[in-house]
Amino acid sequence: MYIQLLAVTKMKKKDVILVIDLLKESGVSFDKGLSENEIKEIRNIFNIEFPEDLKMFLKTRLPVSNGFVHWRFGISSERGKKEILQRLNRPFEGILSHIKSDDFWLEEWGKVTDTFENKKRI
Repeated sequence: MYIQLLAVTKMKKKDVILVIDLLKESGVSFDKGLSENEIKEIRNIFNIEFPEDLKMFLKTRLPVSNGFVHWRFGISSERGKKEILQRLNRPFEGILSHIKSDDFWLEEWGKVTDTFENKKRI
């Protein structure tokens, strides 16, 4: 599975600095920004491509407070990698939970199959 996050508008560097300043005022902690090599590692490990705006933001400063994904931790430790993968899989796991309890099925998937294993394959 390949994930591409989409941006609605194009931010400029001054916009990124403004957002960072506002987040700092709200108590968000930051680390130095990600390097281009770290961005490539994230893409390779997590199969995710950041939109240019978010990439510019993360290369400027990396938010590390609770609630933010600590990408550097994810590429430098197994525990960090596991935490990020769990966060990325959470929506999928939620859908599977509803499918398992027969609360959710899209018509586009065809006729509901008889077992949960078959439903997961679809």
